[in-house]
Amino acid sequence: MGNIDLSGIPCLLSKSNDPKRKTPYTVEAVSLDLPESKEKSWIGINQMLQIDTLRIL
Repeated sequence: MGNIDLSGIPCLLSKSNDPKRKTPYTVEAVSLDLPESKEKSWIGINQMLQIDTLRIL
C-alpha cells in the first residue's frame, strides 16, 4: 500500500515472520464501514494474494 495512511480505517492484517520485510504485517482488506459497526463489508486489496489464488485455480 506504500504510503497510504489507513489510520482509523478497519483493516484485516496478516503477519509475516520474514525479517527482510519493512513491516511485519500485510494489509489484506479494508472496510469503509465505521470502526464501531459490528457488521462490516470488506474490500480485498492484497494483489499478490489474488494472483496466488488465480494460480491455484
